[in-house]
Amino acid sequence: MKGCYVIVNYNGYKFLSKFIYEVIDFAKINNLDLIVADDNSKDNSLSFLDTLGINYIVNRGPNRGYAANANSALYFLKQSDKSYEFFIIANNDIRLSKGFVENFSGIFLTYNILINRFSDIGIIGFREILYSDFSLQNFTALEQNINWEIATNVPGFFYILNSAVLDKVGFFDEEYFMYGEEIDLFYRIKNKGFQILNCGLSLLHISEGSGEVKGNNSWLAYRNAILFAFKNLSCWGVIKTILSLLNQIYNPFLRRKHDPSYIRIVRSGFIRNNFLLLKSIYWNIKNKYNEC
Repeated sequence: MKGCYVIVNYNGYKFLSKFIYEVIDFAKINNLDLIVADDNSKDNSLSFLDTLGINYIVNRGPNRGYAANANSALYFLKQSDKSYEFFIIANNDIRLSKGFVENFSGIFLTYNILINRFSDIGIIGFREILYSDFSLQNFTALEQNINWEIATNVPGFFYILNSAVLDKVGFFDEEYFMYGEEIDLFYRIKNKGFQILNCGLSLLHISEGSGEVKGNNSWLAYRNAILFAFKNLSCWGVIKTILSLLNQIYNPFLRRKHDPSYIRIVRSGFIRNNFLLLKSIYWNIKNKYNEC
């Protein structure tokens, strides 16, 4: 099977310079091509990639967000003559342990069997371990075992995407900019009858570190949660999404410190959280009205 490892990057030199060597070795071991999708970074990302001879594709002009950045690479790769059967979509702040690399080949052995028997596998996901919750020493020593489970969703920091799925469900919705674009894609993949699997292997994610402005990230988390509901769910689904956000803001007993989505929702403080929620509701209603 022919695959390509796609790193989505924007001003991520500090992560690329630390972690890309693990990715290069990983790609060689698994016979993967490697490309970086860059959103016109202003740091040393591109010059660093040049020194390593790593291929990259650049979105010229203003920053267009994660979804558009990933799409540009996927459009390019789909039109190439390589006939890729799958893509690994990954953030730039990922650590690959020795145990993960050693067990990863087992995924392809199983995947080949599954894809030959069931052509409806759309996504293979992995377990996310946050750097803030797990020391590097403990992660390096973590026992890695493949444990297949059918899922409705998987973490969006690193996953395998069946290339054939894009022909039937389309690419990322660029209106999300970032946060939620993978949930929207997974939802459409599931609705088209494809399966989402979690293989159980773990990766260390330096979560939130690649975001440039965390306040803006919180705004996008609110806006996109309601955008997803408006786009994909019923009126009751929209109401439940808003109630869920209110619960995260007002419930003092709710503690989900290991959940990056929850962290984005609550970290701006109580007063600003209420403002962001009201602003996101207004933005989505206005956006929906303009579409009519």
